[in-house]
Amino acid sequence: MTGFSRVRQDRSISPQPQTFIIMNSLNGGTPTIAVSDTHILGGIDDVCSDVVIPGFAAKSAAGQIFNNPFLHTVTEMYGGGGSYYARHNTINSIYYNIGGGSVTKYCLGAGSPVSLIATAYKDNVEEIQNLRNNVLLLAVNKIDTTSTSVLEDLLEFKSTIDTMSHPIATVYDLSRKYRRAALQLYNARRSGKRTGRGERTLGHALATTWLTARFGFAQPCYTLMNLHQAYLERDRDSPTRRRVGAGDFLTFDNSRSVTEGYYQYQVTDKCRQSFNSWYLYTAKKPFTDTFSGHLGLRLKDVPKGIWQVMPSSWVVDRFVDISSFIGAGMKLSDPTIKILSSGYTYKGEYTYDIQVVGCSYPEFTYTITGDKLGSTGYSLQRVPGTPTFSDFLPRFKNPIKGKSFSQNLDLLSKAVANLTSSAPRVY
Repeated sequence: MTGFSRVRQDRSISPQPQTFIIMNSLNGGTPTIAVSDTHILGGIDDVCSDVVIPGFAAKSAAGQIFNNPFLHTVTEMYGGGGSYYARHNTINSIYYNIGGGSVTKYCLGAGSPVSLIATAYKDNVEEIQNLRNNVLLLAVNKIDTTSTSVLEDLLEFKSTIDTMSHPIATVYDLSRKYRRAALQLYNARRSGKRTGRGERTLGHALATTWLTARFGFAQPCYTLMNLHQAYLERDRDSPTRRRVGAGDFLTFDNSRSVTEGYYQYQVTDKCRQSFNSWYLYTAKKPFTDTFSGHLGLRLKDVPKGIWQVMPSSWVVDRFVDISSFIGAGMKLSDPTIKILSSGYTYKGEYTYDIQVVGCSYPEFTYTITGDKLGSTGYSLQRVPGTPTFSDFLPRFKNPIKGKSFSQNLDLLSKAVANLTSSAPRVY
C-alpha cells in the first residue's frame, strides 16, 4: 500500500467565552455584582485522519487490494444557561444570575469531584476488549466453513447415539425413547396434580424430554440439511475471492444522582461500543476438488470435530469457547487459505453531562434549574491486520449471555436431568 496520510479538522468549531454573573440585592436596594466569571463553553472537535491512495479507482478496478487505516472522532461540547435564585432565610438578601455562562459550572467550582467522573467506559474496559476478541473469533470461524460444518455434524451423531439403547435401529429406537420420555412427562404432571409433590419428577421428565428431542431428533435433521446445503454450494465454492464477517455491540449506562457538598447533581453517563470484523480470502483447494472435501473429511477439520464429540464439550464451550479457538487456529494456519485483507472497524459512542438540580445550604432557600454541561461524541476507526492466536485465547464468559432461548434451555435441562435422577446420564 502506497499513499500519504491526511488529517482534516475543517469542521471543528472553537468553544466561545461566556460571562457568568450573579447579582445581589440587599434590602431591596440597587443590585450589585456578587460573582463574575468567564466560562469557555460549546465547540466541536472534529478530526479525521486516513491514508490517501493516488489513482485509487483505477488500481482497485485492476484488482489491487487496499487495507487502509482510518480514524474519525467527533466531540460536541455543550453547556450554558440555567437559572440561579437564592433567598436568605433571615436577611432580606437575594442572589440571582444574569447573562450567559453555566449555572452547573459555577456550582461545580474549580473541578468535578471523583463521584462525578465518567465511568461507563472505564469500568467495562475488559468486557469491551472481550467483545472485540469475540467478534474477531466469530468471523475467522466463518472462513471456508461449508465442508467443516458437515464433518462436525457427522461426528455430532455421537450425541444422537448416546440417547439410544440400540443404535442400529435408529429411527425406531429413538421414537420409542422419545415416547417413553413424553409418557414420563405426562405421568409426572398427573402425579404432581394428584399429590402436590411431583415437582422433582416433573422437572426430570421435562429435562429428559427436551434433551431427547434436541439431541436425538434435531441433530440428524441438521446433518441432512447441511449435507444438502453443501451439495447446493458445491459450484459456488471456488478459488475466487470470498468475504466473511461478524459484528456485535454492548451498551453501558451508569447514569446516577450524586450529592456533593450542598449541591445535588444528575449525571448522564452512557456509552455504546460496537465492533465489526472482516476477512477477504481465497481457498486454493475448493470444496469440489476432492471426495474428502465433499464430506468435510479434511485433516484440518478433525481437531475441532474430535473436541465436539467429547462428552459434555458443548457445556464447557459455554464457559470457555474451546471449540471456536481450535477452529480459528486451524483456519489461520491452513496453507490452502490465503487471506487477502482483514481487520475490524470500531465505533464508540458516548454521552456524558452533569446538571445541578438542587442545593440544600441551610441559610438560604434555593431555586435552581441547572444547564446540562458535558459532551457527546463518537469514534469510528478501521484497524487493518490479521489477528494472532493471542487474540483468540479462551476466556471465561457468562454461559447465559448472548445465547438463544433453546441454547440456554439445553444447559438448564442438562443440569436438571442430572440433579434429579438417581442415575445421572450425560447427554
